Amino acid sequence: MKTNHKKIIPISITALILLLITLFLLSNYGNKSLEKNIKINNPNIITCIEEAIKNQTSITENIDQINEYLLDKSHDSEYYFIKGYLNYINSDYEQAIENLNLASENIVYSDSPFVKIYTYILLNESLEIENQYDSLIENCKIALNYISENKNYKNDIDLIWRTISVLLNNEEQINKSISLLNTYLNNTKGLTDESIVRLTGNIGQLYRLVYKYSDAMYNFLDAINLIESNPSIPNGDYYKIKLLTNIGDINFTLNEYENAINYYNKSLSIKLDDKNKDALSKSITIINKCQSYIELEQYETAIQFVNELNELLPYLDYDAKDDIEILMCNIIALANIYQHNFKEAEIQLTKATKLLEQDEFEYSLNKDAFISLAYAKLYKEQKVYDQSLLIYNQVLQESINKGLGLEEDIYQQISEIYKEKQDLNNYAKYNDLFIKQKNYTTQIFKEDYIEYTSNLYESNLLKANSQKYKFNLLIMFFSLIILCIIVLSKTISVKKLRNSNFMDSMTGLNNRKYLDYYISKNKKRLLTKAISVIIIDIDYFKKYNDNYGHIEGDKIIKEVANTLKGSVRKSDITIRYGGEEMVIILSDISPKDTEIIAQKIQTNLKNKKIEHKYSDVSNLLTISIGIYTTKFFGQDIYTLINKADKALYKAKKGGRNRYELLLDEKVDRFCTI
Repeated sequence: MKTNHKKIIPISITALILLLITLFLLSNYGNKSLEKNIKINNPNIITCIEEAIKNQTSITENIDQINEYLLDKSHDSEYYFIKGYLNYINSDYEQAIENLNLASENIVYSDSPFVKIYTYILLNESLEIENQYDSLIENCKIALNYISENKNYKNDIDLIWRTISVLLNNEEQINKSISLLNTYLNNTKGLTDESIVRLTGNIGQLYRLVYKYSDAMYNFLDAINLIESNPSIPNGDYYKIKLLTNIGDINFTLNEYENAINYYNKSLSIKLDDKNKDALSKSITIINKCQSYIELEQYETAIQFVNELNELLPYLDYDAKDDIEILMCNIIALANIYQHNFKEAEIQLTKATKLLEQDEFEYSLNKDAFISLAYAKLYKEQKVYDQSLLIYNQVLQESINKGLGLEEDIYQQISEIYKEKQDLNNYAKYNDLFIKQKNYTTQIFKEDYIEYTSNLYESNLLKANSQKYKFNLLIMFFSLIILCIIVLSKTISVKKLRNSNFMDSMTGLNNRKYLDYYISKNKKRLLTKAISVIIIDIDYFKKYNDNYGHIEGDKIIKEVANTLKGSVRKSDITIRYGGEEMVIILSDISPKDTEIIAQKIQTNLKNKKIEHKYSDVSNLLTISIGIYTTKFFGQDIYTLINKADKALYKAKKGGRNRYELLLDEKVDRFCTI
């Protein structure tokens, strides 16, 4: 049996969230691996340390000079700061914590804003490395206060980000960092418009990390409005590209793939004069756009657009280029896996693996996890289940340890494998884990949630431009509308969400999720009633795909789906089971009436006269049908489908373009047409 091949976690809601934050901020603050040395000609050691941090240079060659300076230095805040800094660059973080804590004791008396600020930044970074988190928030608050008070630092957004970056380890800390940045944004006087745009966008990114999508959208829209109202903002187009991409990513996360593509296209339509910067800003947008097409099962379109990246690659620096090439390979591999072009998929994954082995700088985080997932999907589609399970479990453990957010998809994939292996105990275990994980996140994935945010933002813009009397009337009217929305949403949002989750986007049929839901919801009603399971497979579909192309192949899948919908009763359930395979569940029906429906399906399809000159049974497109009829006593629906599949196998073996009816095992006979 074919399995559902569509579920793989979107790049944009996991590893690339942190990547996009990095891209948006263009953060340049230094790390521990410093490239060159700086000579101390200035007798002011503090100034030299500041220059070393700003320029990402080292002062290790001047340690003797610094130590000589410290011999004559009184043991004040600056003395302990210098000692702590030396400990820090030498990775002696325990000693750095001790000295920087001593520096902080009388820091208010220091005349150096740099010392005041960096005492707490370096202290926090040392504490984080040593897994000491208790004082991080308070230290961030103090550092931000000192930054806001100094005109030379208050608009240094990279410095502000460095300050709060130690608070990104868990949801509670991220929420606190959001609060700190909002306070800074609202209370700091003298911020430039560019700083406001960047801070607002950064806060939106943090909201995304804790799944507060309405707040994230509000911030992104606010930043875009500021850019559009003030065209003179430096780098305004660059920031707008990133903001539009982020809005696209939120729509992607909420499974609104067409909307996501719309925002990605808006982002890509903005051209930057700097070709290097333009390529850097567009590359991830294109990757996520192609992932959207994959989720829409438009695989050839995904491959077409991912090839646009070849024009941008020459303008990317080496560290970014190889990462984008890896992600390109991943997209092409997935598109080919879903189309069962396994050889090409293996070529792309092999290329990605070689690039990963040579990758020295993490421009895009956790690429190896996504390549591993693609391998697991490849093995799953090839029915090499043991190898697929091994990789899925490895990535699952990595996701849990690193917080990658891949658990829901992996649980579903593993449960499907165990279902195919007829291992019902493990299937039940992982399906339960999948449902629990999905229940944890489902409530925030609602389209009307985002629409409400957009409307709220537009109303606030109107507020700023309206007279008070008109504004009050508007708010009263708007409040009534919102009240109605809240009341109605309680009854319709669940239905909308369920319908979107239960529908196959390409054919309009129900998907396998709906099959599980339908049986669970109707189990009692179906008990003791006659039930027929029909499974349909397109004859020589691979030959059709190979000769007419995958786009035409998708079209005939849709045509067969439309034929099914037009041939069955309103009460019957039609499912796209996987690839070109479809299932119909009929209740309260006799074997004879089931046969009539099967005949009707074949006749209606024949009347469409769809050419298939590469078929071995007809010059027109045909299908083979397997039917299993029994009484329902609570059996596992997949057991019944497997029995219908046996009838389908017999129909294929008997020459295709036919149907076979298998009655209950107690009857133990085939009725053949």
